[in-house]
Amino acid sequence: MVIIFTLNISDNPQQAYLVNAVPANKAIVVSLQSPYDIEQGIQPGAYVAAFNSYPSAFGAICPVLYGQHAAVGVFKIP
Repeated sequence: MVIIFTLNISDNPQQAYLVNAVPANKAIVVSLQSPYDIEQGIQPGAYVAAFNSYPSAFGAICPVLYGQHAAVGVFKIP
């Protein structure tokens, strides 16, 4: 598995190339700012939105990634 952290892909589209270079079944994307990074042409196997890049966000995301805490919420692409 490859965990890729993104930060506003629309401002830096090279991040989308990185995400899509990893096989989808091996890619986990954590969006650090905009939850809408998923709408920028990326196709990861799993997607988590942290909503900010503060250390507390990393502290909340890591237990979710390691299965120690259930993820809350659902984001559906229209």
